[in-house]
Amino acid sequence: GKTLDNVVVDPASFTDGQTYVAISRSRSLQTLRLVMPASKDDFRVNPAAITLRMGLLEGAPHAEIRKDVGHWRNLAIDGEGVPVGHFSKITFGKYKGRTYKEVAEDARYVPWVLRQGGPSPQLKRLQTYLRKVKEEEREAAEVEATKSMAVGKEESQTEVKEESHSEVKEESQTGERGGGGGGGRGGGGHEE
Repeated sequence: GKTLDNVVVDPASFTDGQTYVAISRSRSLQTLRLVMPASKDDFRVNPAAITLRMGLLEGAPHAEIRKDVGHWRNLAIDGEGVPVGHFSKITFGKYKGRTYKEVAEDARYVPWVLRQGGPSPQLKRLQTYLRKVKEEEREAAEVEATKSMAVGKEESQTEVKEESHSEVKEESQTGERGGGGGGGRGGGGHEE
């Protein structure tokens, strides 16, 4: 975070974790001023953060941790909370120095990477990214398949409509030629 030359902090006005952050913005103790003395209660930690940390330390299943921490459930626990993108660089292995996107394009290497285990945060972030890419590709394929089915259904319905229209047109033309219209001479009306 950004540091400031002069920081004035009112510890009582902050919620969980904010007092520490506010104080840490000061470059030195000489430029920090507290509106009132701080107590240890002013440096409280959010209970969900404690639950998250304990769950990770105890090796609890990630689904269980997400359930327990409530609104924090969307944290990228597998990737240690660090967001990754296409242009993040690999710092190990065959693709060292290359981007995550380049690794994702190697169809034979991706399954191997996803099977690897170990505590490496770098590996976990790469695996999280690759799973996300695979999921996005799967979803895109499903959307495309749905669109294709919809277009095929539309074309099929158009063909059926055209066929029915042709049949109706033929019937009406046949009926006119055969005098079956019922309105002309000798068509069942009465003569005067």
